Amino acid sequence: MDFTQSIAELDRQTNEDAQKSFREGCKNGGFLAAKRMVGGFWRTYYSEKAFREGVPGLFRAVNAGMFHFLVYAKQWELERAARNH
Repeated sequence: MDFTQSIAELDRQTNEDAQKSFREGCKNGGFLAAKRMVGGFWRTYYSEKAFREGVPGLFRAVNAGMFHFLVYAKQWELERAARNH
């Protein structure tokens, strides 16, 4: 999978997770999102040893961290839109 496909898949997955969290009424604060973001990066880069893959491994670890931030941001948008309607 190339970088463009990875970004498209990340977008699709974060849309699904944000919509699911919103429907279920899950609370998602900025601190929790930041904690999950760092944890996702750390788990992928070090625990899964992505650093051994070079740039693709770094990209995979950054995507793992960004996943949580994007879910938070997209859920926040859904909540804000619901409040304004």
